[in-house]
Amino acid sequence: MIAQGLKKNHTLLDIGCGPLQGGTAYIDYLNPGCYVGIDLRHEPLAAAYAQIAEKGLVHKNPMLIHSSTFGREELDGQKFDYLWASQILYHLPEDKMHELFEQLNVRMTADSIFFGDIIGDHPEKETIESKGFWREFSFHLHCPGALQKIADRHGLFVEPLDTIGNFGYPKEIKLHTNLMLKITKKTA
Repeated sequence: MIAQGLKKNHTLLDIGCGPLQGGTAYIDYLNPGCYVGIDLRHEPLAAAYAQIAEKGLVHKNPMLIHSSTFGREELDGQKFDYLWASQILYHLPEDKMHELFEQLNVRMTADSIFFGDIIGDHPEKETIESKGFWREFSFHLHCPGALQKIADRHGLFVEPLDTIGNFGYPKEIKLHTNLMLKITKKTA
């Protein structure tokens, strides 16, 4: 994210932050009060608070929020410089993707950037393809074209970048072939 322009004074919304497997690095890097993580489940958030204490990051004053609406009720009118969802987008069916994109539009300024990854080793399709479940979460194959159709309805632009392995994700983990997407607000 630093290579993509993230500075210490920027604000970051980590969507699906979970137990902060990667979030503690953001919290450590960012200025106090600049990190907000949201998650659908209580259990990972409890583990996240433990991680914050264990790593001595309480002074960074991160905010962790339980939300089933991508922060719609909980974040009021708050906007963020960067928004991030790691290994989350492929768990969202089309209706939830619309909810997410709606909230991205609300949470972004004209200069904000959202990054998220999708499974990148399948052909481009016009629609979202459901593929069953992983744990209690549904699993879906998205492609940039289908996501752009959804993004169009929410004033957003989807730009496929490269595999997350080329952004520093460990190559020994199979998910390193996921495709990183950059989403911005459309300009007039």
